Amino acid sequence: VPGTVHSILYREGVAIPAHSHALIVESGGTLVAHAFPREAKVDRWRVKAGDAVQAGDELAEVAPIG
Repeated sequence: VPGTVHSILYREGVAIPAHSHALIVESGGTLVAHAFPREAKVDRWRVKAGDAVQAGDELAEVAPIG
């Protein structure tokens, strides 16, 4: 399902708590929040607000914490 990155809620290098919304994608007029299942750190976002994305796209380079 194609969509567009609406917003990125954390900067690179910041610890993101488990289950916290990290990225919001708009798809079919609906905003869909995405979260990591465990605490993690985004080393690099591969997308920015306004980018078109599809299922399976790699959105970020992520490193687990702990």
